[in-house]
Amino acid sequence: MTSTQIFSVLDAFGYHTIRLLISVAWQSSLLIAAVALIVFMLRRQSAAVRHVFWAVLLCSLPVIPLLVWTTSILKTPKAEITIIPAYTAPSMRQPDGFVIEPSISTGAETDKNGSTGTFPFKPGDYPWALGLAIYALGAVFFLVWMAIGRLCIWRWKRTGVVLTDRRVIDTFLTARERLGIRRGFTVIENPEVPAPLTAGTFHPVVLVPAGFTDGLTDEELSALAVHELTHVKRNDALVFSVVSVVRALFFFHPLVWLATDQVVVLAEHACDEAVLDSVSEPFVYIEMLVGLASNRSRRRFVTEMAAGFVISKHAFLRRVEVMLSDKGKRIRSLSRGFLAGTVIVAVLSVMVTCALPIGEKKQAGKQAAQVCGFMNEPDDTITEFIGGKAQEIDPHELGGVVYDESGKPLEGALVDAWTWYTHDGHEVYTDAQGKFRLKNLSRDNRVEVRFSKEGYSPELIIMQKTGVSNIIVRLGNKTYFEGRVLAPDGRPVPDALIRASQGPKRAHGVVITSIWTETRSGRDGRYRLYVEADTYDIQVRVPGTGGARLQGEVIDRNKSKNLDITLAKGVTFRAQVVNSRSGKPVEGLRLYNWQKKDIEGISDKNGALEIMDMLPGPFEFNVEGKGYARWWSEEASKEWERKMISSRTGWQRNFDDLEFDLQLNMKPVTIFVEDAVTITGRVLDPDGRPVAGATVAPAHTGSGNSITGDTRYSVPTNDDGTFEMILPASGDTEYNLVAHDGKYTEWRTWANGIKEPIKTQPGQVIRDVTISLTQPATVTGTVVDEDGKPLAHHEVRASATDKLENRYYDPTTRTDDKGNFTLKYIRPGSQFIQAAPFWLSAEEAPYGSTVTLYLSAGTVKDGVQLVGNVKKK
Repeated sequence: MTSTQIFSVLDAFGYHTIRLLISVAWQSSLLIAAVALIVFMLRRQSAAVRHVFWAVLLCSLPVIPLLVWTTSILKTPKAEITIIPAYTAPSMRQPDGFVIEPSISTGAETDKNGSTGTFPFKPGDYPWALGLAIYALGAVFFLVWMAIGRLCIWRWKRTGVVLTDRRVIDTFLTARERLGIRRGFTVIENPEVPAPLTAGTFHPVVLVPAGFTDGLTDEELSALAVHELTHVKRNDALVFSVVSVVRALFFFHPLVWLATDQVVVLAEHACDEAVLDSVSEPFVYIEMLVGLASNRSRRRFVTEMAAGFVISKHAFLRRVEVMLSDKGKRIRSLSRGFLAGTVIVAVLSVMVTCALPIGEKKQAGKQAAQVCGFMNEPDDTITEFIGGKAQEIDPHELGGVVYDESGKPLEGALVDAWTWYTHDGHEVYTDAQGKFRLKNLSRDNRVEVRFSKEGYSPELIIMQKTGVSNIIVRLGNKTYFEGRVLAPDGRPVPDALIRASQGPKRAHGVVITSIWTETRSGRDGRYRLYVEADTYDIQVRVPGTGGARLQGEVIDRNKSKNLDITLAKGVTFRAQVVNSRSGKPVEGLRLYNWQKKDIEGISDKNGALEIMDMLPGPFEFNVEGKGYARWWSEEASKEWERKMISSRTGWQRNFDDLEFDLQLNMKPVTIFVEDAVTITGRVLDPDGRPVAGATVAPAHTGSGNSITGDTRYSVPTNDDGTFEMILPASGDTEYNLVAHDGKYTEWRTWANGIKEPIKTQPGQVIRDVTISLTQPATVTGTVVDEDGKPLAHHEVRASATDKLENRYYDPTTRTDDKGNFTLKYIRPGSQFIQAAPFWLSAEEAPYGSTVTLYLSAGTVKDGVQLVGNVKKK
């Protein structure tokens, strides 16, 4: 996993963990309030009875996160927060024009350190990960505090002296028999013990200061024995340990601290009540407590650390005060009916607090796996099939039927795979029988697919397995937002576009930042937006009128939610576009967003650009300008969108999108653009004939990768083999050109050809470059797993050891059913032959997954064996 992936997953995990903690905080607050009310009602009952409620409450608090994790981990109350990853990588443009917006790297390739080295970042870009770290530090601090206290007790037991004085032993044995305790116990004295205390549950130990029992009268010693052994009978040591852990996990919650204090105080009061019931002269015991209180300044911190709670002088005196005011009026027992009633109230409180609709449980569990990344490949596959069993078809196809909730087939429902693409080609509409079939899903065997139809709530499947022909999808029409869109003066706004995003979602190797559902308001400003159960960021922008953004809007399945949207004055975004070399204004630079067609700005002859009525908050612009290949702004939100040159490689990226934090009355930003390098030339075959339909792409010399981490600067050759490409300048680094015989993922006849590395400067023009394709070599062999079993349909590729090629055009194939492969179109020379997973630094790949061969033009190398699916150890 790359560094970016780790931080992104930690940030997503931190986001949901903190949301869970917030949810648990208010739920536990309700429970604590309920228990406090019950205890108040039982104020005339014994401390032992009241203690039970507080102890049960605190011991059950850790169960709440387990209950709500699968039911409400993503149930966000309406709040002005943005549900987006803290880090979103620049857009990646693939060869045929579509865009992927990952926040976790889309490629499986890593370098020897497990990093793609593509996008710079800093940990401060991950606020939720930072919040998770702060919480973890706090919890660990209090857990360590508890552990140190337990170590103190362990040391006191090891270094202490077991009391054998018959007076002491007989007194404790008498108390044990009176209390009905069967467990054995030990009394140990140690000069380091500041005050009597009891430790241990199965093998309890009473710790007393050295010589403490010598100064006690028989009555005082009897009272001490009853008090400490009552702790043993009640298992207070175990309860205190559990409550200490709970307090550490909920250290941020003041009410939990209050509840733990009640557990300790009431436990002491309960033991005091047991003493009062057993001694004939209570004032003897009370005087002993007063004496202990007067000595509380001695080693107080050590005692509190060992006990796990604050034990103040006031606490001792409060115990004395309670015993003096009791005067036998405390009710020592509780009627079964009243006890049953209070228990029922407590159980109902827990159920009401933790209960959530079933539909949201499914959505929460699904999104937790997808966004937090607990599984490498969350299985979100539809499991309902015609006939009850999945029928397999071509592994690159997907078929089934779409029904409404009544079981009627839905004609004209859109089935769209990879919805974040900007081009058509992976969508179909259902026929009159509601049937559909998606074909040519060659990207991988997991696709994101969305089912939708006007007037119905869409259904999104993040990880649908391909190769299934009879899946069933049901679209309902009972889940929707509705209301009116109103202008700032209260007038209805007709024809307003209402857009709701339910992103981000983690799909196969990519995080989809936004998945939009849209509708428009009618003449009276009313709208109805059909959605599926999820959390939404709802946006409305009406140029000339205003805009609105409602974030964290939660809706449950088969529920409607009234939501009037009042527009407010929008942000006017202004920019000044300047040439980075000359400092002159630049005309014609276009800022836009491919998902929001109504947002666009083009700089005028003075370099000025203005876009009105935008929504406050982060906004990412796609950038386009003829003759320019880099752009940056020091006011951009992300560090890598400001001018940044890698200290490791010397390469300046700065050709991705630009994001700004839009605010009312914000000052104009300055955008610098850099002149592009223009390269023209032609591609020839080994016999010197022009090659039409070939691809020319740049390679970052020495990396085996492209200059961008994608294929955006790849260009096709014309019918006469000529090409023209626009590139960012290399500056102090080097790049070279690679010619490939075919389109991306296509191999025709010849192996790749390369040009020598060059350095370029902004605005440079290089003409009449000739790149010759080469006679290919071929390698055959077998891929097995670590146990020696053949791996079917496993990827194999060749990667040149000189690292002058672009990995997107490396020869690649798959094994057959028996694990055999034939890898063609390999450029002559030294090559790494690799079995997936692929490593950019092939020298660091796991042993057995890569072999190095020197291949001559036109030769065939047989019998190569590779080991696949080997992870770096």
